[in-house]
Amino acid sequence: MPTDAFESVFRPYIDRQELEFGRRHLRLPDGGEAELYCGDLAELDCVMVSRFSLGMFLDLLTDFLRRVDSVILAPGGPTLMVDPAQAAHLPAELADDVAVVSSGTDIQNALQLSYAPSRISWYGTASLSWD
Repeated sequence: MPTDAFESVFRPYIDRQELEFGRRHLRLPDGGEAELYCGDLAELDCVMVSRFSLGMFLDLLTDFLRRVDSVILAPGGPTLMVDPAQAAHLPAELADDVAVVSSGTDIQNALQLSYAPSRISWYGTASLSWD
Protein backbone atom coordinates (compact mmCIF):
# COMPACT_ATOMS: atom_id res chain seq x y z
CA MET A 1 0.00 0.00 0.00
CA PRO A 2 2.61 2.70 0.85
CA THR A 3 4.50 1.95 -2.37
CA ASP A 4 1.35 2.25 -4.48
CA ALA A 5 0.43 5.51 -2.76
CA PHE A 6 3.95 6.89 -3.22
CA GLU A 7 3.94 6.00 -6.90
CA SER A 8 0.47 7.42 -7.48
CA VAL A 9 1.03 10.72 -5.65
CA PHE A 10 4.68 11.55 -6.32
CA ARG A 11 5.91 9.61 -9.39
CA PRO A 12 4.48 12.06 -11.96
CA TYR A 13 6.67 14.83 -10.52
CA ILE A 14 9.99 13.04 -10.03
CA ASP A 15 12.50 14.74 -12.31
CA ARG A 16 15.66 13.08 -11.04
CA GLN A 17 16.71 10.32 -8.69
CA GLU A 18 19.82 9.20 -6.85
CA LEU A 19 18.65 5.76 -5.85
CA GLU A 20 21.93 4.86 -4.17
CA PHE A 21 21.02 7.54 -1.61
CA GLY A 22 17.26 6.90 -1.69
CA ARG A 23 16.78 10.45 -2.98
CA ARG A 24 14.04 11.55 -5.33
CA HIS A 25 13.71 15.16 -6.42
CA LEU A 26 10.30 16.54 -7.36
CA ARG A 27 9.59 19.48 -9.64
CA LEU A 28 5.98 20.62 -9.58
CA PRO A 29 3.83 22.56 -12.06
CA ASP A 30 3.50 25.48 -9.62
CA GLY A 31 7.30 25.91 -9.65
CA GLY A 32 7.75 24.17 -6.33
CA GLU A 33 10.31 21.51 -5.51
CA ALA A 34 10.95 18.91 -2.83
CA GLU A 35 13.43 16.19 -1.98
CA LEU A 36 12.15 12.86 -0.74
CA TYR A 37 14.41 10.27 0.87
CA CYS A 38 12.90 6.83 1.18
CA GLY A 39 15.24 4.09 0.06
CA ASP A 40 13.81 1.08 -1.72
CA LEU A 41 10.16 1.60 -2.66
CA ALA A 42 9.54 -2.14 -2.42
CA GLU A 43 10.17 -1.89 1.33
CA LEU A 44 8.78 1.59 1.93
CA ASP A 45 8.18 2.24 5.62
CA CYS A 46 9.33 5.84 6.07
CA VAL A 47 9.81 8.96 3.97
CA MET A 48 11.91 11.97 4.91
CA VAL A 49 10.98 15.23 3.21
CA SER A 50 13.61 17.93 2.83
CA ARG A 51 14.05 21.26 1.05
CA PHE A 52 10.40 21.53 0.16
CA SER A 53 8.41 24.41 -1.27
CA LEU A 54 5.06 25.59 -0.05
CA GLY A 55 2.05 25.21 -2.31
CA MET A 56 1.27 22.17 -4.42
CA PHE A 57 3.82 19.95 -2.70
CA LEU A 58 2.09 20.29 0.66
CA ASP A 59 -1.25 19.38 -0.96
CA LEU A 60 0.37 16.25 -2.44
CA LEU A 61 1.86 15.45 0.93
CA THR A 62 -1.57 15.71 2.56
CA ASP A 63 -2.97 13.30 -0.04
CA PHE A 64 -0.13 10.85 0.62
CA LEU A 65 -0.66 11.07 4.41
CA ARG A 66 -4.34 10.16 3.97
CA ARG A 67 -3.58 7.22 1.69
CA VAL A 68 -1.05 5.65 4.06
CA ASP A 69 -2.66 6.76 7.35
CA SER A 70 0.52 8.56 8.37
CA VAL A 71 1.57 11.56 10.44
CA ILE A 72 4.27 14.19 10.03
CA LEU A 73 6.96 14.30 12.68
CA ALA A 74 8.57 17.71 12.30
CA PRO A 75 11.64 18.17 14.55
CA GLY A 76 10.79 20.72 17.21
CA GLY A 77 7.28 21.13 15.81
CA PRO A 78 3.89 19.56 16.33
CA THR A 79 2.90 16.08 15.22
CA LEU A 80 0.63 16.68 12.24
CA MET A 81 -2.21 14.19 11.76
CA VAL A 82 -4.83 13.86 9.03
CA ASP A 83 -7.23 12.02 11.34
CA PRO A 84 -7.78 12.73 15.06
CA ALA A 85 -7.96 8.97 15.67
CA GLN A 86 -4.24 8.75 14.89
CA ALA A 87 -3.51 10.32 18.28
CA ALA A 88 -4.36 7.03 19.98
CA HIS A 89 -1.35 5.42 18.26
CA LEU A 90 1.21 8.07 19.14
CA PRO A 91 3.77 7.66 21.92
CA ALA A 92 3.06 10.00 24.83
CA GLU A 93 5.99 12.30 24.00
CA LEU A 94 4.57 12.92 20.50
CA ALA A 95 0.95 13.31 21.63
CA ASP A 96 1.54 16.47 23.68
CA ASP A 97 1.77 18.81 20.70
CA VAL A 98 -0.49 17.74 17.83
CA ALA A 99 -2.48 19.38 15.07
CA VAL A 100 -5.01 17.92 12.68
CA VAL A 101 -4.44 18.96 9.07
CA SER A 102 -6.64 18.47 6.04
CA SER A 103 -4.78 20.47 3.39
CA GLY A 104 -1.39 21.79 2.42
CA THR A 105 -2.43 25.18 3.78
CA ASP A 106 -3.15 23.55 7.16
CA ILE A 107 0.35 22.01 7.16
CA GLN A 108 1.90 25.36 6.27
CA ASN A 109 -0.04 27.16 9.01
CA ALA A 110 0.85 24.57 11.65
CA LEU A 111 4.54 24.72 10.77
CA GLN A 112 4.57 28.52 10.73
CA LEU A 113 3.48 28.49 14.37
CA SER A 114 6.65 26.52 15.23
CA TYR A 115 9.24 27.77 12.74
CA ALA A 116 10.32 31.03 11.16
CA PRO A 117 8.73 31.21 7.69
CA SER A 118 12.13 31.11 5.95
CA ARG A 119 12.91 27.77 7.62
CA ILE A 120 9.70 26.23 6.36
CA SER A 121 9.84 27.25 2.75
CA TRP A 122 13.01 25.58 1.55
CA TYR A 123 14.93 24.22 4.49
CA GLY A 124 12.29 22.24 6.34
CA THR A 125 12.66 18.54 7.06
CA ALA A 126 9.97 16.19 8.24
CA SER A 127 9.66 12.45 8.59
CA LEU A 128 6.62 10.33 7.83
CA SER A 129 6.18 6.82 9.11
CA TRP A 130 3.40 4.28 9.45
CA ASP A 131 2.77 0.76 10.70
